[in-house]
Amino acid sequence: MRSIVSILALFCGFAIFSACAKEDSIQISASEVLLVYPQTEFTVTSTSDWRLESDGDEFVVSPTQGNAGTTKICVEYTHNEKRTENKVAMLTITDGEDSKSLKVIQEPAKLTFTPKSLEFPAEGGVKEMKVESNCHWDFTFTMSETEGFWHKWIEVISLDTTTNTLTITLSENDSAEPRSNKIVYVVYGGWFRELLEISQKGKE
Repeated sequence: MRSIVSILALFCGFAIFSACAKEDSIQISASEVLLVYPQTEFTVTSTSDWRLESDGDEFVVSPTQGNAGTTKICVEYTHNEKRTENKVAMLTITDGEDSKSLKVIQEPAKLTFTPKSLEFPAEGGVKEMKVESNCHWDFTFTMSETEGFWHKWIEVISLDTTTNTLTITLSENDSAEPRSNKIVYVVYGGWFRELLEISQKGKE
């Protein structure tokens, strides 16, 4: 009788151990990640081959399947058409028996600069502004009736990516007429814009 009890206890212990091992056959390095430009990474550790599926908004995910071991997975920043809402997807990794899920959140594109306008004296000079964004951005000019896109009076625009500081240098205005223009700041892919107005006084 004691022998039978011992065998049952051993069997139960083995069953519990097997269930725990089965539950941990897949591990991921996070349960939720915030997707920032240009990409976010996490790792999958599995004891067998696995595949990845998404039930939400489309993201570029690579790879979507792998073998036993540890694999780095990249989720790339993509266009968010919602503009004011988070873009969300639930990624599920499964090996056919066990599965784990991870939520990916991408915030709407943001672009702000301080100050929002710059005024220069007729003598010209150098001024700085701070730029804050959660994705890639670039800038272009609006068209001037007299200069087209060249804007010769705006001498230099340079960006320090370490401090996110934009430096603008203007030449002297020899005319008594003030002048102004707007720089269009374009966020990732050209689907979000902000304007910075630059003005300069005329020569007295």
